Amino acid sequence: QEFNSQLYIAPSEKLSVALIFAGPADPAGICTQIMQVLMESKGILSGDEPQVKLPPRTAAIPDTLPKYEGYYAGSGRIMKVEFDTNSNAMKASIYDHDAFGPAVQFPYKEDEYFHVDEIQKLSLAEAADGTRFIMAHLRDSTGSIVFAQEIPQRDPILSGSLFENKMWLPRNLTCYEFGPFMGISGVIKELPGYIHFDNAPYALTDEYTGAMAFSHARDLMESRIVDRDGEQWLEVRACLFSDASQTIPFVPGEKISIGSDGYNEWRRVETEGVFSTDTPTRGRVLVFSPTSELTYDSLMDGQKSVLLEEGSYVGFIGEPGDLFVPVYEPRS
Repeated sequence: QEFNSQLYIAPSEKLSVALIFAGPADPAGICTQIMQVLMESKGILSGDEPQVKLPPRTAAIPDTLPKYEGYYAGSGRIMKVEFDTNSNAMKASIYDHDAFGPAVQFPYKEDEYFHVDEIQKLSLAEAADGTRFIMAHLRDSTGSIVFAQEIPQRDPILSGSLFENKMWLPRNLTCYEFGPFMGISGVIKELPGYIHFDNAPYALTDEYTGAMAFSHARDLMESRIVDRDGEQWLEVRACLFSDASQTIPFVPGEKISIGSDGYNEWRRVETEGVFSTDTPTRGRVLVFSPTSELTYDSLMDGQKSVLLEEGSYVGFIGEPGDLFVPVYEPRS
């Protein structure tokens, strides 16, 4: 989430309006309305009806803009950006784990912006060092924020094979954390030298490490594969993940204990069936589908019996020494 602020001052009238927003907003537009109401209430401005402002019409894309075609990243997304001079629009295709999806078009208007909707519009900019950006503007605000930054080309000598087509299970979740998720990583064939983790691009610095390579992005952290007792784990920010393909099968009747390190325990379901278990005081149970969708969370859904699809992953969260005794009835 972005932070936005705006300050308007009318010194001779001893009036000021200040707004601070957490998240995307149009503080300039809101400030303008507040200041206008204040000045009208004091008789400084008349309350005449404003003139109707016609929306800008579609215009031809200038010859200087197609040089901005390429790949961009921002806010957890990777985009392929192209320009269609026939329809006079910017085309943006969003990457989703293994491919770029269908392009969304943003028409170019005579006000020299690409329009996303009635609120947001985009422009293109280039820094002194040659770095290119897509800038976002809200309504008539004079300010802008970086919407996406061009992804620089890299040496393709690093393959990223350790990250390729991998699903990752969280291992250090607590019993009260919201938003549990499985991570998905892979190589981006259109961008040699990069891998992605949940559609955020990382520049490979070696075969084990990906670094955020953008000057205008949040949470600039490494994603790094490390060895833990002969297994490959992934560290991203403060999160630890293990390779889902190495998860041991769930055995009906098995008692599952949380180890002294407190890491979450995971099992893979080989046969569809009905599952239930009592949870310790600070315990929690998660179920992810074979495609990484969260289908059950005892913190949110309460303790109950659930149907486990073949290939699902069941996670047990608790304190060191906590014991889970699942009841499992395979479907015949």
